[in-house]
Amino acid sequence: MNNPGAAAPDAVDPDAAPLPNHNPIFHLTAEEKRQAMDLKEAVEAADHIENLSDFDYVTMTLGCDGDIPRAVDATYKLQSFRKLYNIQETPQDGVAALRGLMLSQPETILEICYLPTEHTYWFFVDFSKFRPALVQSYDDWRHFQAGAYYIYRAMASNLQSIKTGAITMIECDGVTTDNVSLEFEERIFIELFSYYPVRYKETFCLHSPMAFVVFLGVIKRFMSNRMLRSIQTAATFNGYDGRVDQLFKMPTVEIAQERLLSRMETYLTERYQNERDFSLND
Repeated sequence: MNNPGAAAPDAVDPDAAPLPNHNPIFHLTAEEKRQAMDLKEAVEAADHIENLSDFDYVTMTLGCDGDIPRAVDATYKLQSFRKLYNIQETPQDGVAALRGLMLSQPETILEICYLPTEHTYWFFVDFSKFRPALVQSYDDWRHFQAGAYYIYRAMASNLQSIKTGAITMIECDGVTTDNVSLEFEERIFIELFSYYPVRYKETFCLHSPMAFVVFLGVIKRFMSNRMLRSIQTAATFNGYDGRVDQLFKMPTVEIAQERLLSRMETYLTERYQNERDFSLND
C-alpha cells in the first residue's frame, strides 16, 4: 500500500482553511496561450458550438493537454450537458445543486478546500455512504450530475489550480455491493466524467476492501489515462489511519455541511469573477 506523499490540507481544521488567491490574472506560457487561441478560433468557426469566455478556453486546453480536437469535442459535449441539466453557471445554482446532492446522498461529500501555497484543491468523499440505487428520476440525476459539475468548476477557480490539478481522497472503508453500480458509473462517465477537462493530480483510495478493488478494476475502462495514472490505494492519510470522515464532522455533521456550502460559494464566486475579468489579449 502506498501512503499519500502530500501534506494534509489545512481544512482538517475546516475553519482555518484559507481562501483562494483572488487575483484573476495568472501567467500562461506562450504555448498555453497559443493553444487557447487556437481553440477559440475553432469554436468561433463552429456554428453548432456556443462561444466561451477566454478563461474557459484556457480551462479546456489545459485540461485536454493542448489537444485541440479533443478540446473542441469536450466543449460541445459540455454545452449539451449544460442544456440537459439546466446548468445556470452561477454560484447560487452551484450551491443549490451541491446542497441537493448532499441531501440525496447524506455524508458522502465531506469537504472541498484550497491550499494557496500548493495551488491545489483537495476533495474528500466517503464512498461507503453513497447509494447509486437512490439515483433514479431526472431530479435525482440533476442533483448528482449538476453537483459534480459545479465541484469541478469550483476546483478550477484560477489558472494555477487548473495547471496543478486536484487531489481527491476517497474513504472506502465499509464499501459493499450496495455502494457500486456498473450502470450508474457508465452513465456518469458518458455524460460528464470521461471528457470534463480536469487534471487529476492524485486520487487516494483509503482502506479499500476487496469489493472496491474489484469494482475499480471493472470501471477502469471508462476512465481517462490521466485519471488512471492518478489513482493510488493507501492505508493512511498523512500518517492518520482512522476514517477521514471523522476529521470533518465537527462540531456536528450539519454545521460541517453548511461550512462546506459556504466555502463552495466562495470558490464559485471567484471562478465566475475570473471568467469575467480574464482576457487572452492581456
